[in-house]
Amino acid sequence: MNPEHRLAQTLLRAWPFPRGAGRLLDLYFTKLSFTKHTETVRTTDDFEITIIPNEAIGRHLYLTGEFDRSIVELLCAFSRPGDTLLDVGANIGYVSSCFLHNVVNSAVIAVEPFSELVEILTANLNRFGKSQIYPFAISDKDGEAWFEVNRSNMGAGRIVGGCGVRTTRVQHDPPHHCFLIWRLRNWISLR
Repeated sequence: MNPEHRLAQTLLRAWPFPRGAGRLLDLYFTKLSFTKHTETVRTTDDFEITIIPNEAIGRHLYLTGEFDRSIVELLCAFSRPGDTLLDVGANIGYVSSCFLHNVVNSAVIAVEPFSELVEILTANLNRFGKSQIYPFAISDKDGEAWFEVNRSNMGAGRIVGGCGVRTTRVQHDPPHHCFLIWRLRNWISLR
């Protein structure tokens, strides 16, 4: 168990149903504050991952050991040994790490534009090897853009029209450039 907020961890990890602990966390534990900016925790898949505990995804991983578990389970269930995951908006790399940990001989192409997250993403995926990380956004244009950062939920970052209080400059490339770089010929777009 992680050192802070043990009561919340005990309650959320003892939740008797396969799903729902995340909803409880979002309803009752979003105001919890953590002392360290980053923390390394163990997931329910039994690997370590570095997180930012004072934001949504990190808080889920710190208190429950998982995040968006339905997505991870579906992804792993339909993957075959040797598959490559294209993780656009990879954040700290939780989904990519689960994929690399659970799918034999797999690889990841991770795309994340926010530099603070790229550092953590790189450390997390380097634990597994077989990953390529691209520090830019995917957009309909080439160049630089303003990227709005939501500090309470870094997974909600997005490209915006101009400079603001919570914005930073990021590089962005159109998808067809990315697919040339990654040498992807066959791909599926999920909308």
